[in-house]
Amino acid sequence: MMIVMDVSKVALLAMLLWVPACDPQDGDDGPVSYCETCNLDGQMPGLTAMGATDCGSVGIGEDTTAATRCIEQALMEGTPFSARQQLQGIDSSVEVGFLVDDDGVVQQLIYDSNVCGGSMCDDDCGPRVSMVECGNARVGAMPEQAIVDCDLGAYVALCEPPI
Repeated sequence: MMIVMDVSKVALLAMLLWVPACDPQDGDDGPVSYCETCNLDGQMPGLTAMGATDCGSVGIGEDTTAATRCIEQALMEGTPFSARQQLQGIDSSVEVGFLVDDDGVVQQLIYDSNVCGGSMCDDDCGPRVSMVECGNARVGAMPEQAIVDCDLGAYVALCEPPI
């Protein structure tokens, strides 16, 4: 027996069954696409302690002096901070973020624009943001490495592809 389905009904059913990967953002009327929110811009603000000093963002090959001075001062004073740094990826964009959360714990966030490689986000693959507790945080030792060194704790994925 051959079953024939109306394509428009299948499309409607798919839309009704689709569950968004992210919750609506404040001020939005509906769900926000996973591909648009699974990045450091989408994840860091909700995790960073209120009143944290923004120590800036460092691009690949850029001078880290201002960011590391800011981070070092915040660590010495025990005040919350946030900072970001782009790292050299092989087949996708990679960025690391450091922040102090509401509990006073330094966290390291790692962004990979596509865990399958490449730059496109689609239904099968895309970005991941993971978070790891950053114990014994200290300013990074070498310019070509992350601006903060630490003893890494437990890893958790904040968002990732549904693969």
